[in-house]
Amino acid sequence: LNVPSDVAGATFMAIASSSPELFTNVVGTFITAGDIGLGAIVGSAVFNVLAVCACCGFAASTALPLDWYPLTRDCLFYSISVLLLIRTVENRRVFWYEALILVMAYVLYIIGTYKYNVLSRYKNTNSKKLHSTDDISPMLHPREN
Repeated sequence: LNVPSDVAGATFMAIASSSPELFTNVVGTFITAGDIGLGAIVGSAVFNVLAVCACCGFAASTALPLDWYPLTRDCLFYSISVLLLIRTVENRRVFWYEALILVMAYVLYIIGTYKYNVLSRYKNTNSKKLHSTDDISPMLHPREN
């Protein structure tokens, strides 16, 4: 689809990694009338953020270049989304306008991700990289003193 990697990660890959939890909660809530709850969603998101990223780091043959902006943006939006989710389920009822606010927050995240990539193509950003691509990953190739 020729979308930037940030947008693909925020949409297609995020949906693919979170769909098992979503379908489990739909079945648990609407079909079996169980109480799987908020912990399953937030817990799986934490797993996706930490364990999936760690596995990618282990599988990489070189150090991965990281820019500060996507990391900061994603942490900020994740924090906002968890706060919105807590506020939404605080009274143990979810109204249509609360669900709409959550969906709109996701849409704003996608728009922000896409707009940053469009701007970065036209503007030369001088942001420092956390790691350069020619570094050797210390986990894969320990340096000897």
